[in-house]
Amino acid sequence: MLKNSRQKLGNREIERQADYVELPLRLIMHGIPERLVKNATPDQLLIMAKVVERDIEITSISQANHIGELFGGGDK
Repeated sequence: MLKNSRQKLGNREIERQADYVELPLRLIMHGIPERLVKNATPDQLLIMAKVVERDIEITSISQANHIGELFGGGDK
């Protein structure tokens, strides 16, 4: 995924390489097995990213609701 290079990279090259690895790395960070990410097509990577995005949204809403309930919110 990351190219092993002994040369010092400029800011532009660092940005370019970060852009290249960002999506696969984020998927792995969110628990998608590395072998699935490595063997996926670009479309499959985008589909996995959409599923992760939806999961984050659902989890965030659920957590916000629970926090609200802890501080006296919710139905009474």
